[in-house]
Amino acid sequence: MKKLNKRFLAWENGEIDSFELDETIHSYHDGASRNIYKKYNYGGDAILKVACALMNDLLDEDDFPDESLYEKITPVMDLLQSTQ
Repeated sequence: MKKLNKRFLAWENGEIDSFELDETIHSYHDGASRNIYKKYNYGGDAILKVACALMNDLLDEDDFPDESLYEKITPVMDLLQSTQ
């Protein structure tokens, strides 16, 4: 997102044209953004998705309002890590 923001600022400052900005947006949409969306939004077990998000530092323990929820996910993370 920071790279995308820099390109918007460059466009606002007249450093790049709208076509270059459009190409940057298109690349972002088809790249990392799409992969993240597919990984965390298509079907599957919610516990596995949360465990993967924790393992990829998209979430951390502080994001859980209830410690018992985090404790339920810890064994799933352990299992996933043991298979890598």
